Amino acid sequence: MPWLGVDGALGGRRSLAELVAGGSVAPGVASTLARLARSRASLLVIGGPSGCGKTTLLEALLPWYPPADRRIRLRGAGESFVWSRQPGFNPGATVVVAEEISGHLPSYLWGPAVDTFLGLGNRGAALIATAHAEDPAGVVRLLCGYPLRLSISRVATFDVIIGLVTDEGEIRSRIGEAWVPREVPGGGVVFEPVDLGGSPLVMPERLRCRLDGQPDDGQFLVVP
Repeated sequence: MPWLGVDGALGGRRSLAELVAGGSVAPGVASTLARLARSRASLLVIGGPSGCGKTTLLEALLPWYPPADRRIRLRGAGESFVWSRQPGFNPGATVVVAEEISGHLPSYLWGPAVDTFLGLGNRGAALIATAHAEDPAGVVRLLCGYPLRLSISRVATFDVIIGLVTDEGEIRSRIGEAWVPREVPGGGVVFEPVDLGGSPLVMPERLRCRLDGQPDDGQFLVVP
């Protein structure tokens, strides 16, 4: 996808409702994801092969973030972040989009720019990104291994990691597992598995706090 500029248009060709209708996202999961976006949660969509639907899901979630928030797309490794140093920049009213975090491809976000991106999350910006990884261990290898070598605590910047899977014999991918990363004393991170379509009462506390007070729009997500 070509870079659309700092305040480029958001939203892809397929809506969250269309992904529900196509069977890629279960209605209950879609509702939870919409509520998380409305709460300005930072989300990372992961999956293995190119074309498995990571960017499609990212684009479908973007319109659910608060409409008053400024949207900023990053320009891969060439991103200067000059806008983040301007006096009027308000991280608490900004959604920052990294279409893919990479360890080596300059057309995507890589190098020191990844650390700057994650640092914006600690300042209050909502982050949404994709990455090639099969599971949380793959995310740790990507962010903390060569060449990025970031602190493992950076992984916990994301509120939820969403994993896409492709069933044998199928073309389209679907949401499989999801995890809530949580920093623990001593500098480590644990990943709590979560059923995004399940009851909020059994979800990790970090996720429950995000969902608290956000209405359930599940009835509006299914295309007739």
